[in-house]
Amino acid sequence: MPHQLNVFPRFFIYTLFLVGLLSQYGCQEEALVEELQIATHTDNDSGKTTLSKRSSQLDNHDILERRMQWASYIAARVIYMDEDARLEVMELLSLQSTPAIGLDQLLIDGAYTPRFRELFLQYATYQLSNIDGDEQFFPEPSHNQVIPPTSRQNNLTSIRAFLDFLTVDNCLELFFVNAFVEGRNNDYYSTAHPLTIGNDNYGYKISYTISGLIFPGQDVNVDIDTQEAVANPNLANSRNKIIVCRPHRIVENPSCGYAELERIDFRLFLNE
Repeated sequence: MPHQLNVFPRFFIYTLFLVGLLSQYGCQEEALVEELQIATHTDNDSGKTTLSKRSSQLDNHDILERRMQWASYIAARVIYMDEDARLEVMELLSLQSTPAIGLDQLLIDGAYTPRFRELFLQYATYQLSNIDGDEQFFPEPSHNQVIPPTSRQNNLTSIRAFLDFLTVDNCLELFFVNAFVEGRNNDYYSTAHPLTIGNDNYGYKISYTISGLIFPGQDVNVDIDTQEAVANPNLANSRNKIIVCRPHRIVENPSCGYAELERIDFRLFLNE
């Protein structure tokens, strides 16, 4: 009789244990399905489903892309505005017989591009001081939100830290598309690699406007005009001058292996 009294409690305990296991498995399965949904993305154009970046990676990639946008924008402004800096970069490209130059060559070494380096650091320092200073002035460019060199993340508050991010923490380079081609207007476009397999990204068109009548002895005002634009193969194939900041993968360098973006060939963007 005592043995019969224990049958129900034991059965009840086993049942609760089994229900708990099934519930836990169901939650894990639901979480796994949710994770797979987050980690995949369907390209509406091709219909192909590809892996997307996880939310934690999105943060890092977003920071990287924004700072690449600023690096290309600052470089485009310097080359656009200063003839000496433009000639330095042209000669270095010709010397190396390549359309791309590492930012470490331009900004750390700088032996061949002293004027470019000077103006790049000068303008980047100006942006950093305005954005992170007391005035909280938000200069261009912006894409739905302010995109300063700091991105207001990771406490990047000095020009030294900005340079380290571009050259040490990441191996970034500038890729020049038609950058010095003759027979086109002098407008420059800047953009960054989208860090996807897409073939377009937002960027900026840099041009200037002249105000005032041009007569001997009269002052002429030259204003830089920056407008958001779309950088795509059509823009490149139309021989427009584009400066792209992109990662340069160095497998042997732990900081520059970009293993999480292994499927992307950074060299193909606007270069196909």
